[in-house]
Amino acid sequence: MTKPSSNDITQRVTPEEAREQLVRVLTSSHFVSAHQQSRFLRYIAENSLSGLSDLREQTLASEVFERGDSFDPTVDTHVRVAANRLRSRLRHYYRTDGKQDPILLQLKKGSYTVAFKRRRRSNSRANRVRAKGDSDLRFAILPLHNLTGDPSLEQHCDSILEEVIHALAKVKRLRVIHWNPSQLFKGAAFDLREISKQLRVDAVLEGSVRQLGQRLRVAVQLVETAGCSCIWSKMFDLSRDELSSMPEFIAESVAANIPKDRTVVKQSDSIATRVESPETLGLFMKGRHHLNRRTEVGLRKGAEYLGHIIAGDPNHMRAHAALAELLSLQAWYCFEAPDEVMPSAKAAAMKAVRLDPRLAEGHLALGLVSELYDRDWRMAKDSLALALDLNADSATIHFEYGFLLCRTGELREGIALMRRALELDPLSPVINTNLGVSYYYQREYDQAVRHFLDAIDLDEFYPPAFYRLAQAYIQQGRLDEAQDCVERAIQLPSASPVIQALAGYTMARAGRKSAAQNVLATLQQDVGRRYTSPVSIAIVSLGLGDLGAALDWLRRGVETNDLLLVDLKIDPMFDSLRRSVPFQRLLTELHLAEDRTGKAGSVC
Repeated sequence: MTKPSSNDITQRVTPEEAREQLVRVLTSSHFVSAHQQSRFLRYIAENSLSGLSDLREQTLASEVFERGDSFDPTVDTHVRVAANRLRSRLRHYYRTDGKQDPILLQLKKGSYTVAFKRRRRSNSRANRVRAKGDSDLRFAILPLHNLTGDPSLEQHCDSILEEVIHALAKVKRLRVIHWNPSQLFKGAAFDLREISKQLRVDAVLEGSVRQLGQRLRVAVQLVETAGCSCIWSKMFDLSRDELSSMPEFIAESVAANIPKDRTVVKQSDSIATRVESPETLGLFMKGRHHLNRRTEVGLRKGAEYLGHIIAGDPNHMRAHAALAELLSLQAWYCFEAPDEVMPSAKAAAMKAVRLDPRLAEGHLALGLVSELYDRDWRMAKDSLALALDLNADSATIHFEYGFLLCRTGELREGIALMRRALELDPLSPVINTNLGVSYYYQREYDQAVRHFLDAIDLDEFYPPAFYRLAQAYIQQGRLDEAQDCVERAIQLPSASPVIQALAGYTMARAGRKSAAQNVLATLQQDVGRRYTSPVSIAIVSLGLGDLGAALDWLRRGVETNDLLLVDLKIDPMFDSLRRSVPFQRLLTELHLAEDRTGKAGSVC
């Protein structure tokens, strides 16, 4: 790194500021596609922030560059060369994209320690303290759009708006334009530049109220008028009864989180998120709704809504990210063959990240593809860690990252993330189910059952909760209850084809060998007619005690990129195979175990 000038301050940088700057660097155009350099920088920066400054080349070779125990730093200069390239990349970043960044990252010469230093503001006349009030943020509050189609909610929309205006009017350094001029825009399609011209504001606060199942969602966002970029946003999910009592709470939340300085608006380092029309927002929300249902019909409908958005706006990054997540779920639940949909999922995820490197949903989608399809555990971990850095309040990112850690053996850390996801969204049947799965992986079946039952209480039509509950009951020896769960799951609309396999496994475990053989024969016949997961057939074979056939079907799963293979390391259903040499070779091939050369094949 170029040494800072005398105008740079070495005042202590807080860990929060340091990590914020690290994310800013990692999501820049210089690093977002340089995966190994990004992993290298993140690893040494996090170690430096933790106070570990004596990293050895041997450690870096193993943890970052996958070099193995045979690495000899006196012969192999790979780590040193990578460090020099990282210094060069950082120099280039701070000369271009990071020219105005407040914090410098410096990789010290002769070491693998990152120093975080604060820049001194220039003493030039142009950057001296402005006159009083010049840095105040001046913005207008626009009326909330009532997108529910219910006129009776107009009064509630006005109440929320009025409370927000009164709350923000009390905040110093905010200059709120009076209610009446903003009312001129009520119910109209507005042009931000025209609003900026008429009201002379830096930004507008606008929002909407829409129906989301049986609940209502209030969304508010602060939008910069010059570039039409979204600076800040917040969503509130409420019942109709809560809507009448929540205006003050929403107003307080907005007042506590909204930026107070116009420089935040002018210097936002996020890629512009275009303000969407109510029609586009409606399509997106419908797409997300069907995605969250996780049924075959729902995922197909969701893909149609998201595809319609992308057809009209090929650069809609959130639609690309959601589509990538949706396609991954279609393959995960075995509704589609992985090789048919996962390449498209990967392309959509990568496009979302290219369009906006700071879009958390894009990195989430890329992490899912890397984990489930590419089985690139390091890439998946990097992507999901970055997604979590960008949106620490996302329940979905927490549980997906937790799933990854569980699958690669880091159960304690994975469960901690899953529990945090439940704190963020306690009423989600998906998150309750997945937290139960993490306890199932840890062989804590009583805990798992409790969360599966909670999920069913929240949504008695959610098939995965019954499927997972049956798995836990099987491990507890409660085979009659397991069969009841499987039968209920099969009767639900759009249940995953994997449930049929679990039914066969349960029958076999309960001594109903003939019935299980019939299920196995049906699944094998389906292979040529529609996509049938080889892993699901292996599961029935395991129930019947045919370990050789189970291994053969797992091998076929590798050949067809079956997504269900990601659970092999940790799922109790495969415990009968664990001491098998072919099974251990399979785990090594999937990078879920150590190979005989000592090369790490897992992130754990």
